Amino acid sequence: MDFLECSLLFLLIFCFTYSIWFIIYRRTKTSAPTNWPILRELPAVIGNIHRVHAYMTEVLIEYGGTYEFKGPIFTNIDMFFTCDPANIHYIFSKNFLNYPKGPEFRKIFDILGNGIFNVDHELWELHRKTTMSIMSHAKFQILLERTLWDIIEKGLKPILDAFAKQGKDTTSAALTWFFVLLAKNPSIEKKIREEIQQQLHVKEDENLKFFTKEETRKLIYLHGALCETLRLFPSVSLEHKVPLDHDILPSGHRVSPKTRMILPFYVMGRMETLWGKDCLEFKPERWISERGGIKHEPSFKFPAFNAGPRTCLGKEMAFVQMKIVAATIIHNYNIQVVEPENVYPTTSIIMQVKNGLMVKVVKKV
Repeated sequence: MDFLECSLLFLLIFCFTYSIWFIIYRRTKTSAPTNWPILRELPAVIGNIHRVHAYMTEVLIEYGGTYEFKGPIFTNIDMFFTCDPANIHYIFSKNFLNYPKGPEFRKIFDILGNGIFNVDHELWELHRKTTMSIMSHAKFQILLERTLWDIIEKGLKPILDAFAKQGKDTTSAALTWFFVLLAKNPSIEKKIREEIQQQLHVKEDENLKFFTKEETRKLIYLHGALCETLRLFPSVSLEHKVPLDHDILPSGHRVSPKTRMILPFYVMGRMETLWGKDCLEFKPERWISERGGIKHEPSFKFPAFNAGPRTCLGKEMAFVQMKIVAATIIHNYNIQVVEPENVYPTTSIIMQVKNGLMVKVVKKV
């Protein structure tokens, strides 16, 4: 049998297998991929590639948070998916040294070179220590505040003002999941607006101008809403690890060297076992303690900023930036998302809005 005949035979087997799978899949409620001959579990992935995050969530919920995916034979694309907090804690913290980023990860993000995001071991430690010393310096914090406000005054507000003057079919590709969720929950947006007025001492008919990093700490409810956004739509939807040695995870699963470990943070935010039966609801209150402060959740349960030694150094800085930008927009403008029920995430590691976000911007004062 020559190459052409082999190729045609493989194509026929693929088409037949996919057709049978599609019929069965449409008749069953289970999310579990069928293990077919040769192709094994690949047809299920192909059939759900347009909704990969949602499908990943369904499968992992059905299997209790951990699933071993089998790719076509001889392709070496088997993967190990887990969103079990005990496994996350183990991989990212307790046995951190056994789970580097690995050479395959560096190939994918080769454009980033030998930066902190890509490297492992001694070079990563050097990057982290250097970055921490810079970011903790008082002059850096002052420069950050000045730079951010300069961007808002000279860049963000003029653009939004221009859109508002045009009150038809205004669009924006830069607004985040935060505003999508606010559009679906107007009562929460109202609470945030009231908190801004009370804590920053600004009247409803006044423009909100410069406020400091320390003042952002007063915006507790806004902080909770941002945490909820990151729980449901983490900026980085999943992580990738490869063990150096054989290991046994807290869940009891055995992994071998070079096993592709996929850690889907998007799925974790939708697990009832982690967040309760209201896990799909947008509830900033779940992040507020009885005393009125921010409730801490361990990073291996809420890994929006990664977990363990590789926890994002810019976490606090990111919250300051998000609060300043969100508060400025919410107080000074009405952001109306067009058809928020039809907004979906892209099928990529970075959790972006598919096809951009259509909005109408109305200036309040």
